[in-house]
Formats: sequence, structure tokens, C-alpha cells
Amino acid sequence: MACSDMMTGKETLVLFGRLRGVSMTDEYLREMLDIFRLAEFADNLVGTYSAGNKRKLSLCVSMLGSPDVLLLDEPYVGVGGPARRRIVDYISALQKITNLSIVLTSHRYA
Repeated sequence: MACSDMMTGKETLVLFGRLRGVSMTDEYLREMLDIFRLAEFADNLVGTYSAGNKRKLSLCVSMLGSPDVLLLDEPYVGVGGPARRRIVDYISALQKITNLSIVLTSHRYA
């Protein structure tokens, strides 16, 4: 998501939502930001996000429009221990909440 480094988290979600044909109401946007605990960073440039927050934003973008299947390739790359654990927790929670199928590749177990 390098092109989005010059955009805020909110702008990134709106852009990708529109590309997917998702109605990006303020309520939906707020809900997605809250789910991924990104609300406090929503107006910051993505380029200033920590590696963990960039991963969370990437997961958030992936979830726009409630897909049936989520494909994640190396979602832990560049993320340290505690942040890696949080990402595992987010992915697990997403699966439970949405009952979505997740295919995940990793060279390293979290």
C-alpha cells in the first residue's frame, strides 16, 4: 500500500471502499476504524503509522465489503513480537465474528 503513505487512514479506506463498490458512510467508516482500533490514527498519514498499524489498516482494507474469503500472505512480516500477537488475535477475532474463511501463508508461526 505504498501509494497510500501520502494519504490518511480514512482516505485510504474511502479510496479502496469506492474501488470495491462499498458504500463508505461515516458510520461504516467509523465502525471499521473502531474494530481495528485505528480511530485515533485515522487522520494521520499512513506513512507515519507503525508497522503494526499498517498491518491493521491492510486487514481493515481487506475486510471492506465483508468478503467470504480472506487471503493473507505473510501478514506478520516486519512486525515485532507483541504486535505480531495482536495481529494473530485480530485475525482470530475476525474469523469468529464474521465466520469468514481465512487462508493464511507464513514462514513463521505467530
